[in-house]
Amino acid sequence: MAVREEYYWNYIAPGATARLNIYGYGENDAVTYSVTPYEHSGIPFGPDPFISVTLTLEDVHRHPDGSVARTVSVRNNASFNDCAAKLLAIVG
Repeated sequence: MAVREEYYWNYIAPGATARLNIYGYGENDAVTYSVTPYEHSGIPFGPDPFISVTLTLEDVHRHPDGSVARTVSVRNNASFNDCAAKLLAIVG
């Protein structure tokens, strides 16, 4: 199993949700996701340094050719701070 960076969102607005469709997994691949939030573009947070995101696996689609696609979403839970986020995947 290997960890790989699936995607990097440079900007997620406060309270917003970013979605991503990821295609090309094999029909027998097991996938685990993890997300790491960052300050947006290196700009330090203001007086409220709150940063929190929620990762959700929304849907899994099996295509006729046997490949699998997954839809994930990342929600920025902060009320005032934007953020960036890196999505990691462990595929086995």
